[in-house]
Amino acid sequence: MNEQEFRDLCHSLAAALQVPEPESLEETGEFLVNGYRVGLFLDRESERIDCYLDLGFIDEGRRPEVFGRLLELNLEVDGLHGEALGFDRETGHLLLRSGIRTESGCEPQLLGQLLMAYAEFAAGVKETLLDVTDRSAGRVITGLA
Repeated sequence: MNEQEFRDLCHSLAAALQVPEPESLEETGEFLVNGYRVGLFLDRESERIDCYLDLGFIDEGRRPEVFGRLLELNLEVDGLHGEALGFDRETGHLLLRSGIRTESGCEPQLLGQLLMAYAEFAAGVKETLLDVTDRSAGRVITGLA
């Protein structure tokens, strides 16, 4: 996939997801899906689109507990696109990362459905990670396989 194909995909994806300001997706690669900030970045060398979904800021006092639970969740995630949960040190935000392969093309509608599934997954992860009464990681591991 080249830069123009990626821009065209972003434009079609913005239409499929009804992104209010589609030019933001084309210009920055970032937009909102169900309240979660998503970033899409073309990696030409590896024939994939790197996707990051921002689950939000994790308070410093909660980080040791959240990191332990992140390890548990990452061991259970069995996604198609190498999904993994991580932490951005610079922003203090929790992220879901995936690498979407593009060798055989990428349909905007299917990518939109995947991003919607990521947003649902993110909501479950965030709820589970921040809910001190429910420590079951398996409760949120659905829909990515």
